[in-house]
Amino acid sequence: MLGSPLVMVLAHTSCGAVKAACDVVKKNATYPGAIGSMTEPIVPAALAARDEPGDFVNNAARQSARRTAARLTATSSLISALVEQGKLKIVAAIYELETGVVSSLV
Repeated sequence: MLGSPLVMVLAHTSCGAVKAACDVVKKNATYPGAIGSMTEPIVPAALAARDEPGDFVNNAARQSARRTAARLTATSSLISALVEQGKLKIVAAIYELETGVVSSLV
């Protein structure tokens, strides 16, 4: 990790890849090539967000950032050890395209 004390997983509102994943969930859409492989890891987040109140795409983006942040420690013993030692913090956040505001996701 090159000694970095912080990793931020940053999603953004109105994300095209997340919208495509939401279309897979809601409309059973399929996407060929790179778009299809890009949406695959986002689909579980879209499934988790589909019944949340509010904007489906933005809720799925938030879920995706949270899940990705959690996956970093779950899939890497090196990262997990650094987090446990207090040498690394991993946070999920979302960037609001309209306002430029970045909000931490707890």
